[in-house]
Amino acid sequence: MLTERVAAYVAREQLFSPDQKVVVGVSGGADSLCLLDCLHAMQVPLLVAHLDHRLRAGSWQDARHVLGISRRLGVPAVVERAPQSLREQGISLEEAARLARYQFLVREAKAWGADVIATGHTADDQAETILMHVLRGSGVHGLRGMLPCTELGDWAVLDDVAGIRLVRPLLAVTRVETETHCRVRGLRPRVDPSNLDRSFFRNRLRHDLLPELESYNPRIREVLRRTGNVMRSQAAMLDAMVDAVSADVLGADLPDAVRIHRAAFLAQPAPVQAGLLDRAARRLAPDLRDFGFEAVERARGRILSGLRGRRLALPNGLEMVDLGEDVWLVRLGDSPTPPELPQLGDRESRALAVPGSVSLGNRWSLTAREVAVPVGEPAVTGEGSRARRITVDADRLEGPLIVRAPEPGDRMQPLGMTGRRKLGEIFNTMKVPAPARARWPVVWSGGAVVWLVGLRMSHAFRLTSSTQRAVALTLQDGRSDADDP
Repeated sequence: MLTERVAAYVAREQLFSPDQKVVVGVSGGADSLCLLDCLHAMQVPLLVAHLDHRLRAGSWQDARHVLGISRRLGVPAVVERAPQSLREQGISLEEAARLARYQFLVREAKAWGADVIATGHTADDQAETILMHVLRGSGVHGLRGMLPCTELGDWAVLDDVAGIRLVRPLLAVTRVETETHCRVRGLRPRVDPSNLDRSFFRNRLRHDLLPELESYNPRIREVLRRTGNVMRSQAAMLDAMVDAVSADVLGADLPDAVRIHRAAFLAQPAPVQAGLLDRAARRLAPDLRDFGFEAVERARGRILSGLRGRRLALPNGLEMVDLGEDVWLVRLGDSPTPPELPQLGDRESRALAVPGSVSLGNRWSLTAREVAVPVGEPAVTGEGSRARRITVDADRLEGPLIVRAPEPGDRMQPLGMTGRRKLGEIFNTMKVPAPARARWPVVWSGGAVVWLVGLRMSHAFRLTSSTQRAVALTLQDGRSDADDP
């Protein structure tokens, strides 16, 4: 019997325990009625939930039909009407209806104290879903199709879904079998005429493409499902491999950007690289169903190419920004500020008193204070981007110190060099990533650069044998006081 097969599938996939409350979504069609009847026969505590999408005339009759069957079975039921704004949400009508349906099922599960929602997706739905992903060029996660059990907490587009699971007990049952079960059990399914509307992509695939493919292989649906099962095991293996290296490759420094450590990324095999990029994309856009093979390969190719200082637009409003040693994935137009680089939070000028301190942004700050004229000590403490402190001749400073971002044409004479150089040239020499230059802090006095912070101090403010007073400028990183001089 079909009920026994469904019960065996539920046990094998560990979808829910026998006494666990389950909200079952029932549209009134053969698949959902079959699911309801099987779960009722298994004596599962059920709540029937039906959403009237109001997308066609007479849809309310489906709700009446579902309520009638629920009463006959002695199962509690709830019916709700979707808002009329489904057509005005800026997404496809199919997607809007789908989201409204799942949000309704989640609300009812929460209200009833259930943490499991069951839907009537069948083996035929699975074949259609996998074929849809083939046409979209998906990777293994798309080609595995629908999973028997999905944690809805991973769906960022739904509200208040933590702890709710979506299960699909009929994924091994065909549509012909659900229709036969309803006929044998005396259940009269409702027929939704919108399922014949070829303006919907899935309907064209179901009624046109699959029958055409069956002329080449009569068992194409079975082949697609088998492909899904193979890809499911492959995806699980890939996920385990990505899990093992994710912490080393994908940084979690910022909430609105994902850092990809280039060297650690390049050390991984190509499938793991692709999985890491897909995971990084979904961390920024959790509602992504699949990042897509083409998008992954474009991003992977850019990292492998070694091109530095470039931006790469990617699908779904994402962008890759190359910052030298690392590559960052951000939302389109955003500029990441790596925590280890001093960056101004904005382009506004800041006054730095002596003594005094000023906050830059991203936990960095600058301090200024008078110190004894050093004897036999270098004017610059640290090297390159680790130059955290400089000591200058206080009597050469004119007016207040100003901290601001670079402007086009800004120049300075670096310590120990002849001639003035553009700050842009110094950035190039010091290999500062291009996206980090716009808000790099620069200390000015009397219209002259004192310090291109962390990189170069000015020759004009150097200590000499006639220096009487000295001022120390110190760059401090609030993340680690141990690094401060």
